[in-house]
Amino acid sequence: MNSVTIYLLLAFFAALILYFQIQKLTRKLDEEGAVPAYQKAAQEVLENLSNTERYPKFCNVIFKKINALRQDILFEDALNSESEKDKALDALEQIREKLETLSKQENLSWESELFAILDELDGFVKINFKNGEDRAEELRDELKKEFDGL
Repeated sequence: MNSVTIYLLLAFFAALILYFQIQKLTRKLDEEGAVPAYQKAAQEVLENLSNTERYPKFCNVIFKKINALRQDILFEDALNSESEKDKALDALEQIREKLETLSKQENLSWESELFAILDELDGFVKINFKNGEDRAEELRDELKKEFDGL
């Protein structure tokens, strides 16, 4: 055998080994459902973009709910203690200011701060309003429905 034939045989076996290794690797990726890194990065960017649009819209919904609660305090007999009206309005205003500060931030991870504000609003409604538990439950359901609709 001449040297060219030996090199061709070696190249053929190397190609054959490479082919089987590629087949094995692709089969393994298919089984594990591996997603290439660039696709994962693209998914994260899209999720963050949708969140950056979603959370400010949700903050606007919460502002509307806070305004409705404020109107109920001012014009309805909604509080447990009418003598605490000014105190309740101040507490509600503080919640609104926290939400306004949050909505102006250029932060992509709003979840923890937003949930803390929502928890504070929920506690405020439970403590200060007549039938506070029911009203807080109703508010949570409305906000959940609005958030899911965004």
